[in-house]
Order: sequence, then C-alpha cells, then structure tokens
Amino acid sequence: MFDKNQAVNHSFLSLLLTQLAGIHKPVCICTGTNSGNIINITERSKIIPRFISLSSLHKEDDYKSFWDQRTEYMNVTSEVRTKRTVDDEEMLNSLVYASFQIPRLLLLAHSAWFHHKTTYLTDQMAPLQAFENVAIHYYPEMSKFLFNSQFVNNDIPHILMCCGVHWKVRDINSCVPGTNILWAHLISMSVVFPYLDNVYIIPFSLMWRAKTPINRNIPDYSTTRQAIVDRCEALIQNLDITNLFVSYDQVRQLNLYKLGMCYESLFASSLAVKYYLHKLEQNTNEKLFPLLQLYDVSDDDASTKEALADIWVDFSSGMMLPDQESFVDSLDMPNAIIHNLKTHKAHHDIILPAQRHSEVLNIAVSCKASFALSIDQVIQSQLQVSKKNDATVGLLIWLYLGNDKREAQYQGRVVFMNGNGCCNGLALDMFIMTKKLISLNNKS
Repeated sequence: MFDKNQAVNHSFLSLLLTQLAGIHKPVCICTGTNSGNIINITERSKIIPRFISLSSLHKEDDYKSFWDQRTEYMNVTSEVRTKRTVDDEEMLNSLVYASFQIPRLLLLAHSAWFHHKTTYLTDQMAPLQAFENVAIHYYPEMSKFLFNSQFVNNDIPHILMCCGVHWKVRDINSCVPGTNILWAHLISMSVVFPYLDNVYIIPFSLMWRAKTPINRNIPDYSTTRQAIVDRCEALIQNLDITNLFVSYDQVRQLNLYKLGMCYESLFASSLAVKYYLHKLEQNTNEKLFPLLQLYDVSDDDASTKEALADIWVDFSSGMMLPDQESFVDSLDMPNAIIHNLKTHKAHHDIILPAQRHSEVLNIAVSCKASFALSIDQVIQSQLQVSKKNDATVGLLIWLYLGNDKREAQYQGRVVFMNGNGCCNGLALDMFIMTKKLISLNNKS
C-alpha cells in the first residue's frame, strides 16, 4: 500500500527508489527519451550505463494488471475514486490499441480514461480524442524520425510501408526491404514496436500529425510529409500511404458509407504494398507470385487456404482507380489491383486480376464494414459478374469484420475474410474498435 503523503509527488518508480534508498542505496538515471546521453556522467563514476529500448506489453493480462495498478495509484493520489468494470472493456481495449501498447503512452491513455470515468462523460470516443491530442505533444521525438539524417529519401517510405501492413520480420538482423537499415537498429531507437509475432508497427499518427515546432531551424513538417506521400506513390501507383493507418480521431468523423470506403482502401492498399515488398525481398524480375505468399493464412484456416490455393497474381502496376466501373469480365485487365473507388455503389468494390492453372481468374471482392454476415440473397447477387450479367464469377472474396465462415455453403466459390492476412493488425483492430464504440454511442 502507498502512503498518500509520499505518493502525491511520485511515480511508481521514483516512490520505489525513495523507499529503497535507505537500505540498498540504488541509483537510477532515467533520461525519458531514446536519445539521452549519460555516458559523460558515467565516465567519472561507478555507474554502469544500459540503454533499454521501449517495449510493449504483449499479453492482455499484462495491460489489465497495469491498468488496475495505475487506477489504485490514482485513487490514492487524487480526490476521486473509480475502478475498471465490464462496461469499460471496449474503451480500455481501444485506448490500449491507440497507445501502441507502449508503457509511457499507456500512462496517458489511463489518465484520459480516469478523467472520463470520474467526470461521468457519456461520449465513448472522447477519451480517445483526448489521448491522441496529448500523445502527439508528449512524444515529439517520433516526429524527428522523419528528419533523421541517417536515413536516405528511400528509407522512410519503405519503413512506413513495412510497418503499415502485415509484414513478418523473420530476422531482426535483416534489413528493411528496399533499404540498408537493420530492423534491430529501428527497434533499439524505439521507432518500431512489436505488435504480433514477428510483425512490427510504428506510431504513425503521433509523428504524422505533429506540428512543426516554432523557432526551430528544421523543414516544415507538412513539406516533408508530402514528399514521403509522393515518393510512396512513385513506388506504387496510386498508393496513398496514409490509407494503411487508422486514427480514431479521423475515423469517427466518417459516415457509414465513407467507413466502408476506408475499409476498402485499407485492404487494397495493403495488398498492393505486400506485393511490392515481397518482390523486393525476393530480389527477382518475376512478376507472378502465389496469392498465399502475399496474404498470410493461419494453419487452422483450411477453407481459406483451399480457396486461394494455386492462384497467382501480378500487381506490378500497383493500383488502378478507374473513372468508370470495372467488372471481372472487363477487357484489357491491367496487372494491378482495381479499386472501383470512384463508382458509387459499384457491383464489386475491388477486382484482383489473377490466374489459376494458367487460366484467367479475375477475383471479385465485396467489402462490408460490418460485423454481421449478409443474407444469402445478397451474397448470391455478388456471385454474379454484374447486375446485368448473371454469369457466375470464378471466385468471390467476402471482406467483412466478422468471423463467421461459410465456404462450404457456397462450394468454395466464396471465401470469407477480414483482411488480417495483409492489413496492419493495429489499423484493423482500431477500425473494429471504432465501429464498436460508435455503436455504443448510438445506444446511449
């Protein structure tokens, strides 16, 4: 238990060191940043310096334990008290995702939640907005990553692309595809963080939305951001790098139709980037690759593996955004992911030109930013080539946020997925949580 008079001016760490000081005389120097230099201090002392990169909490029990301990601490040091309840589950998960599970950002996330709980606010999205606004200012060194002189112009776009999709890093001592930068170096700099097994993420929204500091002799942030956007589009036709990442503050302002478009763009962009990165990593002039090398499927998802087996794709021309709606039977299909973004209520949202056993198999993709699976009549209509052509498509990908699988019902002609085999796991999780919080708001 904490003594309230002592705890008021202490964090967990400083209070612990204070209480232990009279017994073991520990000395701890915390720079609070990843660029602190204490070597000159240690040269004249017996201190052994250790640079420890930030690490994330991997297990759900870890951050829930952290949350409860921090709540106990806040209850002691403040004039109000609260506790985590079952009703806080969606909010807690959302804040953990938004904090990238980085301990010091979790402190800010907890503070936003604690304020929300103790002031009895009803807007379920308010703590997320409050957290993101504070975190951007609290974590300014992330924005410096964009101007780091050790990286050349090509490095940052490739780092962002790898951390913007479901890209597995088999060896941290390998280089980021398209660069000479080791993953281990980025990890030690606290620029990238583990999210799933062998998959790393980057706090994109914190660096991307930061404002240029006043009275600093540095380029304007907006100019640098635009240069990165332009470079990414030059590498992959029609790629908007920002479509790979999700911010609560931005997504909550979208209506249901635009949420669907956001989901479509996340999937199409992610698949295009994974093709590009895979080709770089293979270091080959080949353009045709198995779809299952671009879209990761778990070993226990036999129905998806079977549906996508023996399908080869060539997305070497990036993405196409046609002015007129494209269909799976359209002539002169380009070697690109076709996104009918400019067509309102297109029959198929995305078309993936493909081959199976050397025969043309243009895959239709229908995206539904919904947790519920559509009724059979709707799915049957999407199996048609178009509203005017009732011929059946070779394969339909039903992209939605739920987990229900019904491949057997449609004899393998439809495969159900949510995009987690190519999309940034954090972006997908944040998108799902946003939908849940919007639903909670509508019920209140």
